[in-house]
Amino acid sequence: MVPLFTSLFVDSVLGRFRTILFSCLIYIMGFGFLTLSVLHPYLKQSDCVNKTLCNSPSSFQVLFFYISLYLASVGGSGFRVCARAFGADQFDETNSGECKSKSSFFNWWCFAGSIGIIFSHLILNCIQDNMSWAIAFGISCIVMMVALTVFLLRMHTFRFNVKQNNTDAILDIIQVFVVAEKNWRSKPSIDHEQAVGTAYHTPSGSHQFKFLDKALIGFSKNLIPCSISQVEDAKVLLQLVPIWITCLIYVVVSSQTTTFFTRQSITLDRSIGPNFQIPAASIYIFTTLSVVFFGPIYDCLFIPLVRVVTGNPNGITTLQRIGCGIFFSTTSMVVAAVIEKKRLQAALNFGLIDNPNATIPMSVLWLVPQYALSGFESVFTLIGLQEFFYDQSPKGLTSLGLSLFTACTA
Repeated sequence: MVPLFTSLFVDSVLGRFRTILFSCLIYIMGFGFLTLSVLHPYLKQSDCVNKTLCNSPSSFQVLFFYISLYLASVGGSGFRVCARAFGADQFDETNSGECKSKSSFFNWWCFAGSIGIIFSHLILNCIQDNMSWAIAFGISCIVMMVALTVFLLRMHTFRFNVKQNNTDAILDIIQVFVVAEKNWRSKPSIDHEQAVGTAYHTPSGSHQFKFLDKALIGFSKNLIPCSISQVEDAKVLLQLVPIWITCLIYVVVSSQTTTFFTRQSITLDRSIGPNFQIPAASIYIFTTLSVVFFGPIYDCLFIPLVRVVTGNPNGITTLQRIGCGIFFSTTSMVVAAVIEKKRLQAALNFGLIDNPNATIPMSVLWLVPQYALSGFESVFTLIGLQEFFYDQSPKGLTSLGLSLFTACTA
């Protein structure tokens, strides 16, 4: 829920560019402290006589470690949400060609993120398991410093990097609900009804949530009436709630890849060749590889072909994209159920049902199809949700929309 707090308060006060900068600095500081927290006991280990006592961290070291961990979490949540919104803000919506490019932006953002996940699973996991946690944390800190340096060096190329007048966007939304609540039992006057009727000739969806219309006119002398745009923005946010609630079920399904699927892989034969065994946590890489493979196909092949039929610059609408992903998530669960039935049958045939620590003589590669389908559904739904919440949010609250997506997965 930290990204939601960041977009609600920090981004609206500091502006998106400053939020990215400060979040990156906090993230770097967090990983720097993490490196020191795991490095410090080893610096003292050579002076210890009792190695067991040396390996037991003090209360201060434990506290320092958790503070470092939370700093990295707060910093990471800030720039992950705001950097996505900042990147999408660089496209000019008045240009039809750039509107198409903005749709592809979220596809390639997810593609680049998946490449990073692959490298971290292949390199950092091996380093922390075989060498040192300190080295792995240190590499993460250095890489983030390099990324921030590149970001600042290219600052002059950003076209929309000046904070627009959105500092009061959150307060404006809150004001609508406060004024509407104060006027809840008030009966609108004829002038108020005429004002509302005149104001709502053009906006779509204005007939919904009519209770917020009472915020347009301040019945009480102590209340300042809200503007039409304020009420419209509040209604837009409320219209996102049903989609957000619906997608919670999808996230419950997709979270199986990092929970139950991993538990499955622990019980299966993970050896590849005579001398190599795949770590159970690294099986998730098949989902990431699926995103890397299907992402460019969706953007470079699927969208142009469908665009010819539908005439939509994005090929299909974002809601259609989300719906397709939910369908494929259902398919992945069907495939997972079939494979799970085979796994349990194998355990029954070899008399291993009552031995949870035994390795079932069944290759872990049987899980690849369900992992691949999980990545395929991510190309549709996860990326579609990001694009949907960004496009449908009020202009000053696009990072709030993306944080709603993050809060959905949380």
